[in-house]
Amino acid sequence: GKSSTETIVISNIDKESPVITSVSTGAPVTTIKDVNIYGTEPELVISAIDMGTAGVDRIEYQLNDSGWKKYDADNKALIPDDFNGNISVRAIDKAGNVSEVIVSDDILVDATKPTISVEMKTGATVTYILSGYADTGIAYFMAKVDDGSWMILDGNTFAVTDGKAHSCCFKAVSNSG
Repeated sequence: GKSSTETIVISNIDKESPVITSVSTGAPVTTIKDVNIYGTEPELVISAIDMGTAGVDRIEYQLNDSGWKKYDADNKALIPDDFNGNISVRAIDKAGNVSEVIVSDDILVDATKPTISVEMKTGATVTYILSGYADTGIAYFMAKVDDGSWMILDGNTFAVTDGKAHSCCFKAVSNSG
């Protein structure tokens, strides 16, 4: 029989994985014990490049271990108000190579208003003892007397010493703002 042989040289096989070049959730309100704390839903912004020839096919993210989700201009990631954990991101190129998975520091999003309770002790001086709760902790308390301005308290007590009747208002401010 007749036969034919042909040699094909493939020189552009992409074995290079893409690289995540930046991951950002914006600036946290504060950081406590290595946990970045946000007061509203931060937006996740990710970028990647492909070191090989295929080009980046897609970028993916997951919140904790919730499963990979596509990230692009139409699928921006907002981290929900009650989120506590970390974010993983990866890129996949058109040849199927997967980047190293980048895992964020711990993140806590706390948009819940703190609670406050006030205990009043009367005598020659009226003293208010404040306590409160927020997932991220209480940063400080504030007080306002009558129609005055809000003032930040040094601690959790407030005293009225002039012996007159006043209307006092109090606020608790959480570490997430």
